[in-house]
Amino acid sequence: MNIVISDSNDEVITALRLVLEQKLDFTIMGTVNDVIGLFSTIIKQCPDAIILDVDLIGLKTTKGQIPGGLNKLIEIIHQLCPSIYILALSYLPNLEKMCVQAGVDAFACKSDPPDKLLAHLENLSKIRTKK
Repeated sequence: MNIVISDSNDEVITALRLVLEQKLDFTIMGTVNDVIGLFSTIIKQCPDAIILDVDLIGLKTTKGQIPGGLNKLIEIIHQLCPSIYILALSYLPNLEKMCVQAGVDAFACKSDPPDKLLAHLENLSKIRTKK
């Protein structure tokens, strides 16, 4: 499964890369730390999945979250790659409902054990293999 990791924190990207590279069926197509980089990466080649930081650079201003920013971002991602799987990540577990309402397929908290994140991606892999 081809995955793009997007997070505004390079340390989180490194940790996610280390976890995912241990799985033989996951290929990391790229890592990005802002919205522009994410669009550039998925326009070149549509991945199977995106791990999406809900605080990605470009979704916020100095005054806070851009109104509708996450919803619009997910809408554009689905326009570019209609069958893409989006796993949202946040430090704040209470954002799960908002993320699901915005259109993500799954949510994980950055403080969750890596097994939870892997379980979401492995479930996707099983679903796609059956098709």
